[in-house]
Amino acid sequence: MITGMLAAIGLILILKQIPHAVGFDREAEGIFEFSTANGVNTFSRIIDSLSASVTPGAILIAGISLAFLFWWDGAKPKNGPLRFVPGPLVVVLIGVLGNALLGAVKPDWQLQATHLVQVPVTQKLSEFPTLFTLPDFSGISMGIVWTTAVTLAIVASLESLLSVKAVDEIDPRRRSTDKNWELLAQGGGNILSGMIGGLPVTSVIVRSSANVDAKAESKLSTMLHGFWLLISVALIPSLLNLIPLSALAAVLIATGYKLTKPKLFLERYKQGWTQFIPFVVTVGAILFTDLLEGIVIGIVVGFVFVIARNFRTAITFACDGDDCLVRARRNLYFIHKYELQKSLNRVPDNTQVLIDLSSTSYVDLDNIDIINAFIKGAEYRGITVSLRGDIAGKRAALINAPSSEVLYT
Repeated sequence: MITGMLAAIGLILILKQIPHAVGFDREAEGIFEFSTANGVNTFSRIIDSLSASVTPGAILIAGISLAFLFWWDGAKPKNGPLRFVPGPLVVVLIGVLGNALLGAVKPDWQLQATHLVQVPVTQKLSEFPTLFTLPDFSGISMGIVWTTAVTLAIVASLESLLSVKAVDEIDPRRRSTDKNWELLAQGGGNILSGMIGGLPVTSVIVRSSANVDAKAESKLSTMLHGFWLLISVALIPSLLNLIPLSALAAVLIATGYKLTKPKLFLERYKQGWTQFIPFVVTVGAILFTDLLEGIVIGIVVGFVFVIARNFRTAITFACDGDDCLVRARRNLYFIHKYELQKSLNRVPDNTQVLIDLSSTSYVDLDNIDIINAFIKGAEYRGITVSLRGDIAGKRAALINAPSSEVLYT
C-alpha cells in the first residue's frame, strides 16, 4: 500500500503539472484531487491545456528545466563544492533568467504575471505583519466550525501518518519516526498557524522526498525548509514573483518521476500477482479519487489477497507404513479448522503420528481444541501421538492427553 501511495503521488504530480508546464495555469498549484468542484478532472484539464493555445515560452522553459534536472541527476559530482548545488534551485534561476532573456529576444514569448508565482508584496518590511489575520472567535460556538475542525484534524492526522510511513520507507537509513511526536508537532503547528490566519498543514511526501533527495539527514532539514520559505516571502517577494510556474512544474514532474519510476512497477510485477494487483489498485484508486479514499480501497483489496493467501493449503499430511506426519506449514487460524480436521481424520488406526507445529508461532484455540480432541480419541484407536514445537508458546497448552501416549519432542 505504501509503495502504491508513493507511485500514485508521483503520477499525480506529473499529470497535475503538465498544464502548468505548457502555460495553462487555470488550476492552483498543489491540487491533488482527481475532480474539482466545477466538474473538471485531471485528464480533462490536460486535454484542455493541450487543445487551448499553449504558451511557447512556458514550454521552452519547462523543457530546458526538465532536461537539466534529468542530466544533473547523473552528472552531479560526488565530491567538490558542486555537490552542494541543488538542481531545483538552478532550475529556478533558469526560469527567471530565461524569461528575462525572452523579454529581450522574443517579447511575445515572455511569460506575464498570470504565468508567474504570485505572493503578496508589501512596500516595507514593517508592513509584513499586516499580511497575517487573527482569528474571529465569535464563531467558536458555531457547530460547523467544530465539525470542520474535527474533520481537518482527523484527515490531516491520517494523511500525516501515511506520509510518515512512506518517508520512513525512502529514508536511506531506514529510521522509524516517532508517530506520537509527529502528531503532537503537527497539532501544535496547526494551532499556531490558525492563530495567524494560516492554513492547516500535514506531513507530505513531496517536500519530504525533496529533503531525502537533497541528502538531508536530520530534523534540522524540515526546520530550515520552513525558515527559508519564511525569509523568502518576507524579504524577497518581488524576486519570487519572477519565477515561472512552468519552471516549478518541471521540478515537480522530475520529483514525481522519481516516485513512480517504471522500475517500481516492474519490481512489483515480478513479485507476483498478490503484490502487483493490490499495488496497481492502490495507484489507480488514489489517482481517480483522493489519498485517503484510495488508501482505503487499496487496503480492502490487499486484505482480500491476505485472506485468499491464508486459505491456501497450510497442512501437510503424509504416511509411510505405520508412520504418519501432520505438519503445519504456517500459523493456524480459525479458517484452517476444516483442513486440520480433515488431515487428522486421515490418520489410520494402530499407527504412530507426528503432529509438527514447529513452523508456527500461533495456533488458534479452535485448532488446539481439534488437536486435543484427536489426542483424547487416539488411545481408543491404537494411535501413538508425538508433538513437535513450542507447545507452551501457543495460545493454550495441549492438555488432557494420556502422558503414556503423547510424546513431546
